[in-house]
Amino acid sequence: MRLKRNKSDMSNTKYYIIACMLAAQAALADTYQISTDTYIDSANPTKNYGLSGSDKVVVNSSSVCRTLFDLPATLWSHSPSDIVSATVSFYVWADNTATYNVSLCPLTTGFTAGTGASSGTTPANGATWLTYDGINLWTTAGGDFDSANSVVGTKGSLGINPGDPNGRFFTFDITSLLTNPTTEAELQDYGAMLSIDVGQAPPATGQRYDSFTSANSTTYTTPYLPSLEVTLVPEPTSLILVLVGLGAITGFRKRRNARC
Repeated sequence: MRLKRNKSDMSNTKYYIIACMLAAQAALADTYQISTDTYIDSANPTKNYGLSGSDKVVVNSSSVCRTLFDLPATLWSHSPSDIVSATVSFYVWADNTATYNVSLCPLTTGFTAGTGASSGTTPANGATWLTYDGINLWTTAGGDFDSANSVVGTKGSLGINPGDPNGRFFTFDITSLLTNPTTEAELQDYGAMLSIDVGQAPPATGQRYDSFTSANSTTYTTPYLPSLEVTLVPEPTSLILVLVGLGAITGFRKRRNARC
């Protein structure tokens, strides 16, 4: 006896297919660790902090700290046209920026991270406030960067890490920078900078600052280290395979129902 397939079965199949296709697309988001970073300090202009466990951004009436980093090399294996979104994340255990923003700017001169200690090392074998490698001067002290194309960070929810009630992630959407040929080349060739002083005057009293966990942190685990999340356009071959597989499943279900 052959039974007619009811609407409920057809509806379930439809939603199953949609769910599988969405799952296939979601799987194309990848996270890469940022492994090269350091910070520079105007109050200690000849010191390098290449192996510091912190990446600092500071602004007060007399000094500034800025963080320098390279994006993961894997990013450049993807065509900009294949990138749906790209987001850089830095974690801070206690946010002290208040109403101030932290901005990401492409660098226009590359840097050497160096191996300076967390207390600062002189003579430097990496970037300092005055030099990009411990020897050669920046065009402008404090790093050469493209302030016209900065991206303001988004402050995440506080307490994302149960151990840090005032900790949060700062995320920077760099998708627009990667689709712009000029800034895409700057990021690839030279790296990027985080700064709290871009377009913002120092506070009248005190300071605004964050000490982000760096790639060299020994205190925090991988999820709290600097990273880049990239979502790519699904490759046509991947979607075709999904559709073929779903077609086979649908055909199997039809044959099963026909035998009932």
